[in-house]
Amino acid sequence: MKYFKGTLTECEVLIQRLDNFYGLPNEHTYSFGYPEQDGSDYIVRIKDRHYNDLTIAEKSKVIEK
Repeated sequence: MKYFKGTLTECEVLIQRLDNFYGLPNEHTYSFGYPEQDGSDYIVRIKDRHYNDLTIAEKSKVIEK
């Protein structure tokens, strides 16, 4: 699985951008995701089908676990 790793603010900005892109929250889904703490950083799960929706800068912060 892929994860975007960054600061809490970076993760929140990514989630907000993807929520807006996908029209979330809606009647079926609440939000794209939530930041999870990973040591001193935060991570957001990125499904393979959403990877291409990331900017080049965001892709540079993606890790695989």
